[in-house]
Formats: sequence, C-alpha cells, structure tokens
Amino acid sequence: MQLRLGEYYIPSEKFPSLIEELVEVMSPGGQAGHEELVQFFLSVQRLPSVQERVTKLEDQFSIYKRG
Repeated sequence: MQLRLGEYYIPSEKFPSLIEELVEVMSPGGQAGHEELVQFFLSVQRLPSVQERVTKLEDQFSIYKRG
C-alpha cells in the first residue's frame, strides 16, 4: 500500500506507523468506541423510520466500509 500526498508517495512497508498516524490526523474524527455506538443506537431506536436513523447516523459519524 502507498499513501499519496500531492506528488509524494509514502510506501507503507517502510513507514507503517507513519501511514497510520497520517490517516488518523487527516480523518475528521477518531474511532467511535463500543459504548458510544451503543448509546447512539439506543437514542435512535424510537425514530419512526430506518431512513431517519440512517440520516442521523450519517450526520454524527463518518462511515468507512472495510474492504
């Protein structure tokens, strides 16, 4: 894996912790913990539709799909 910053490439095999740190710094927020997710889903369970729950989830969290 390589990270591209402008015209520069950083090979992950040479700098694995640097890549992780850059991704964390560049991301808008930190990872949500288990308790935070539980509290969120408890707070939205009374919303009348799944669409409203998803909208609220998208408003409060950044969602990344694991590949």
